[in-house]
Amino acid sequence: MPATRGRCRRVSEAGQALIETAVVLPLILILLVIVVDFGIALDRREVILHSLREAGRAAAAGDTEAIIKQRALAESDGVLTDPNAVSVCYRDENGNRFADKGEAVVVGIQYEFKLSAGGGEMLTAVGISFPTLDISPTGEAPLLKAVPGATFC
Repeated sequence: MPATRGRCRRVSEAGQALIETAVVLPLILILLVIVVDFGIALDRREVILHSLREAGRAAAAGDTEAIIKQRALAESDGVLTDPNAVSVCYRDENGNRFADKGEAVVVGIQYEFKLSAGGGEMLTAVGISFPTLDISPTGEAPLLKAVPGATFC
């Protein structure tokens, strides 16, 4: 029996590992991109929630709608860029059509995160749109002082 010097493979099995790797590696990479993409979406959600809390604090303190929207944009770390994505309205609980101390202010943020899993640019090239996640929280806080000229819900 001739010496094989540690080679036990037959010639027909020489490329099997390479073929298996070529089939499995893209699937593993796509799964990794999906996991990272969802991680980014969760991070964006936390940033949006922080921005909503800070805008709610400004609204409860009786700041103007413009200041509340600017506060939300400033606290979003660049995630929010459009002030129209922030909505502010007041609930008139006693029927006098004034935003009195103790009544509620409602702040909402409209944000949509586009997933790029699997190379979103390549998906749009073949006519498939980006999958999206709607991250649109709403918060309510009691007013600490009356707000003149309030917009009611």
